[in-house]
Amino acid sequence: MNALSEIMCVARQTDNVQTRQGPFLARVERDILQRCKEIVKTSMSVPYMVREKFVLGSYICQCMEPGFVGDGKQCVDIDECAIGNYTCGDNAVCVNALGSYACFCADDINECESDTKRCSSNAECVNSEGSYQCICRQGYEVRGAECRDIDECASGEADCKQDSQCINVPGSYACQCKLGYHLTGDLCQDVNECQQNLAECHHRADCYNTDGSYLCVCKSGFYGDGYYCTS
Repeated sequence: MNALSEIMCVARQTDNVQTRQGPFLARVERDILQRCKEIVKTSMSVPYMVREKFVLGSYICQCMEPGFVGDGKQCVDIDECAIGNYTCGDNAVCVNALGSYACFCADDINECESDTKRCSSNAECVNSEGSYQCICRQGYEVRGAECRDIDECASGEADCKQDSQCINVPGSYACQCKLGYHLTGDLCQDVNECQQNLAECHHRADCYNTDGSYLCVCKSGFYGDGYYCTS
């Protein structure tokens, strides 16, 4: 008779007993089966398998279910996430489960808050699900890999009033009254240089205001360009 035989007991929330036996004597077999039933009864709440290996009237307990470790009498869950024994994809986090683990997508990271230098100085960082975008600021446009200033004056996008001129500035433009005009409200009006003594006419010349300028004319009996008059 073979002195080394074994019987496997499986306990997974059930009272069924499965046996694989060698040439055991009837009495020994009954004792072993009774021991298996006791194992099953005390293991109803334990979600793992227990193997009892009988060697010459004794036995050894071993944890059989993957994801558990212990001496067989007490099997505890292995935290695969804590020990790094898991495989999750990018942007996923490991969450331990009983006898196993699960992978869940991580919360979106706001790259715009975590790194203020991701975009150029003329672009704004806009966060998106799992990523981000660099969008040119107002007054700038994409040229190659950079955001360049838009010349609104040259492109015709500027909206300047009559008698004003457009001046391009970084990211925008400004409207400035032409020479000989001054701003009144939101309009450019003519400056009367003659009335305001701004004209540079000769003292022997008369000043005539014109739209945006003035005209100097030598008085009767005098000759010249109006800026200098002689008899």
